Amino acid sequence: MTSGIRRTVAAIVAGALAVVLAACASIPTSGPVLDGDADVASPNQLFVSPERARDDADPEQIVRGFVKAQAAGPATGTYEIAQSYLTDDATAWDPSTQVLVYTGEPQLTVEIDGDTATARGSLSVLASVDDRGVYTVEPPDATRELNFDLTQDAEGRWRIDALENGTLMASINFEQSFQESVLYFPTPDRTYFVPDVRWLPKSSRWQTLAVTALLAGPVEWLQDSVIDVAPPGTELGIASVPVEDGVATVDLTSPISSASPEDRALLLAQIDATLASYPRTRSYEPIRSVELTSGGTPLRVDPEPAPSVASVIGSPLAVAEGSLVEVSGTRLETLESAPSLDGLDPTAFALSGDVSRAADGSAVVVRDGDDRLVSLRQGEDERTAIWTGDDLVAPTVDRFSWVWTANGSGPPSVVSLDGESTEDVTAGWLDDRTVTSIDVSADGARIVVVSAGSGGVRVHVTGVIRDGDGVPTGLAEPIRVGVALVEATEAVWSDSSQLAVLGASSGQDSPVVHLVDVGGNTESLSEVSGAEHLAAGNGEQSLLLVDADGDLSGRSTQGTSWQALAVDVDLVAYPG
Repeated sequence: MTSGIRRTVAAIVAGALAVVLAACASIPTSGPVLDGDADVASPNQLFVSPERARDDADPEQIVRGFVKAQAAGPATGTYEIAQSYLTDDATAWDPSTQVLVYTGEPQLTVEIDGDTATARGSLSVLASVDDRGVYTVEPPDATRELNFDLTQDAEGRWRIDALENGTLMASINFEQSFQESVLYFPTPDRTYFVPDVRWLPKSSRWQTLAVTALLAGPVEWLQDSVIDVAPPGTELGIASVPVEDGVATVDLTSPISSASPEDRALLLAQIDATLASYPRTRSYEPIRSVELTSGGTPLRVDPEPAPSVASVIGSPLAVAEGSLVEVSGTRLETLESAPSLDGLDPTAFALSGDVSRAADGSAVVVRDGDDRLVSLRQGEDERTAIWTGDDLVAPTVDRFSWVWTANGSGPPSVVSLDGESTEDVTAGWLDDRTVTSIDVSADGARIVVVSAGSGGVRVHVTGVIRDGDGVPTGLAEPIRVGVALVEATEAVWSDSSQLAVLGASSGQDSPVVHLVDVGGNTESLSEVSGAEHLAAGNGEQSLLLVDADGDLSGRSTQGTSWQALAVDVDLVAYPG
């Protein structure tokens, strides 16, 4: 991705965030939110109409009025009202650098010295949105300092003369102002689309911002795990993606002409998948198809199979009474072809392929005690010890049949299912941390890592870097998620852009399952006493939980509570 493209998307998305999005904000959730205490607005709540700066306002009134006036952006399309609180020297203030979502009222201390004044204070900040639409949750009780310098003119009017860049937004109406938008980028083997979550405005320019962001490339931590198929320098030919009769027309600059037919078809599929999350309101015409043009001339795009979003394929298995069994609804069913566990001490296991259907090449990887991984081939009696080490982390198997584990401090290790090949995975950020849980996403491009070290337990998500043969070679610099969690024992992918984490947040006395959105908030589910082990397939309703008594629980049909499924279960796992 060229620096020119980065600058273009930064300018366009930042402008939208500054002008269209500088409204109040509240984070949408479907349950208890742990990463902030936003007050969610009712669907019909109107934005407060801000007032222009009054000539008789004192310095504190000026500052508080300015903070509130920033909510006028969506209604007016300009920061004119907010700028009425500034002197001419301060109008270079740039609201587009970031958006800080805050709760409560600013805490201010104002000192007046003749015709100058200072206002210093703090805000309770829940989250931030950068100029690319990347949403980052702040740690609990996070605050940001406020610094304003004011001056009084010859007519006695106080105005802000110096301030920091960025927009301040109260934590209401965010759901009405922002659209959770998913950009899609292909894996290097062009098999799957990998989601990249952004928060973009619900405006008439949403599709323009989404396509612009897509052409600019993925977030940093995904850049070495996915590919860009648009030729360098490809941008929107016009700063608009019009929609007419359900057809979105995407006009691209001339570099697109050098794209191969396969790349052109893949780019069209990317844009089509991205625009599928177009805002669903009566104000927006649905997008049914996408047409690529260049200089206004339609581009020929030959039909090609489009990548899909990866999902878990196969039924979950459990270890019960010393055997592998299939979890089928509320029953545990015998698997005649399941490998025997006799003589092993299973403390964790992972599945490669659909073992329940005896798929070709499927296998079971068992952690035998805490110091050995054993591979059991489907339909074969032979066992292969593929890895040994102290206190091995529960294994996970990626779609390339690499088995991941870890022991001690430092990054994970990978080994082939036959134990004949091992590879070192570089990840400098884990050098001084001890990995306690790992899980690779179904697309093989991302990994969630739970680790302990300085600052306590951390949950990180990052991209998996592979060579041309799909061999893992490294992990990118990560992002931290689930910042409200003070404890975490296990984390698994529960959906394409969501994690399920067994842990505790502040105030919770025992572990519960948390749903953590990558690029969003954290939701706490109801408690299951003595919860010890977690598994997930596709979505919340696939969650399975084993407690200390061996009771297996799953989500109810409505997905609102846990229900008992079986007893005398030691472990449970989905393929992957």
